[in-house]
Amino acid sequence: MSGCLCVYSGAVPDLEQPQQEARTHVRSEDFRDLDSSGLAIDAIASMDELHLDPFIAHLKRRSFELVGASPGAKILDVGCGAGDDAIAMARIVSPGGAASGVDLSEAMIVEARRRSQAASLEIDFQISSAAHLPYPNDSFDGVRCERTLQHVEDPEAVLEELVRVLRPGGTVVAIDSDRGVFALDFVGCDADVEFRLGRWGATGGGVRNGLFSRQVRRRLIGMGLHNVVAHPWVNTSTVELQRRPHLVEERCARAVVAGAITETEAEARVRAVRTALEDGTLHITTLFWMTVGNKPIG
Repeated sequence: MSGCLCVYSGAVPDLEQPQQEARTHVRSEDFRDLDSSGLAIDAIASMDELHLDPFIAHLKRRSFELVGASPGAKILDVGCGAGDDAIAMARIVSPGGAASGVDLSEAMIVEARRRSQAASLEIDFQISSAAHLPYPNDSFDGVRCERTLQHVEDPEAVLEELVRVLRPGGTVVAIDSDRGVFALDFVGCDADVEFRLGRWGATGGGVRNGLFSRQVRRRLIGMGLHNVVAHPWVNTSTVELQRRPHLVEERCARAVVAGAITETEAEARVRAVRTALEDGTLHITTLFWMTVGNKPIG
């Protein structure tokens, strides 16, 4: 079954500026190995900036509820980045509970530990592949994984690990964007260009597993989980593009290199989207799946 639909389409709020702005735009593929890319500092700044988006903030708060973060619970955040979500959940599970976080990037874990210490919180942050978690079976009441499965080499192996470390009766929450849903409307919109651009984004476009988020429910059911529900989260806000309009040009430029659209088509699209963004007529739709399931008891 699918869960209730959450749609964010509010007016652009007066967002505060992030503490540090990213100097270089971090591409999706850079998240596969941030330490080798040399862009970890920019990635952290970019993530801090993204956390200001009200859609992402709402999605995170709901995921904390669904994963069972409450006083006394033991929660793991897989792909924890700079640790902000684990820190937020550590506050929720206190007293008596514990939050842990793992990330493949050493730079991310160093920053996560710094932030948790600054917050006077004891959180177990470890450098680890999501496909080989450093915990025994049945260790956590809840396991959460956000915007990580799209990047990993073997997303099904990661799901199996999430389930393995989850105690019987516990809850897993997996959140990722569906790269097959990226729909825009603007004056001058060419449906064929949008189709080719969307297909490139879904099957390539910098992520390994652009369509895996829509498969998670089926995969979890196959692993024996109960009460598996896929909650669709639709974002129609232009906040992200208003904050970083250069993303329009960068996406089109990369699609040209990949052969998805021509240079002429890219130039026309960039002009039209930027105009629509400026005059407020741009309509955009992106989709996230928040899939929740319970590990059976016995």
